[in-house]
Amino acid sequence: FHHANLFDEAGIKETSRLTNNKKEISEDVKELINIKLQEIENNIKEKPYIEVIYFKKDKIKQGGEYIEYQGNIKKIDLINRKLIFIDNKKIDLNSIYEIRMHLQN
Repeated sequence: FHHANLFDEAGIKETSRLTNNKKEISEDVKELINIKLQEIENNIKEKPYIEVIYFKKDKIKQGGEYIEYQGNIKKIDLINRKLIFIDNKKIDLNSIYEIRMHLQN
């Protein structure tokens, strides 16, 4: 049967697709991220432009990938632990690896 071959190829592609393990970050880096989040919160009315690198878990395999996202932040939701951008993109605060804020002059 030709269909069986298609499933095998999909399985091979899925197995060979690379994922990364989430890097453990030090307490110093966590503290730095918290300081930056506080800076963002202090400037939230200006909807600051930020760059964030975060870990996105793979839906199928163990591990995931690091993604860089940029945009203007609308809100920091501390209850659900999410960054919410003006385009409604949401990033889990616990997945942040690095964050930078650019203030407008």
